[in-house]
Amino acid sequence: MVTKVDVAARTATLRLVPSADMPVLRASMPPDSGRADFGKVTAHAFDLISKLTGHPCLSGRFRFEFEDLFVNRAMAVDLVADKLITG
Repeated sequence: MVTKVDVAARTATLRLVPSADMPVLRASMPPDSGRADFGKVTAHAFDLISKLTGHPCLSGRFRFEFEDLFVNRAMAVDLVADKLITG
């Protein structure tokens, strides 16, 4: 049976980040993500950008990127275990 903790651990995050030239839609993925996970997130990101721009394509008004799974996950806080996770 899948618990709420399991579901939270298998969640990707999409967030809009301002940048100098255009907004960036940045995806953060769980460290054990596979090809299917990247495909799902990309499809939802594409749909979100289409809704935000009103165009059915990536019209150059947003940049989409995945965060580096190893470099950008230097620190996190495990809220269930109440501990700092590094690396």
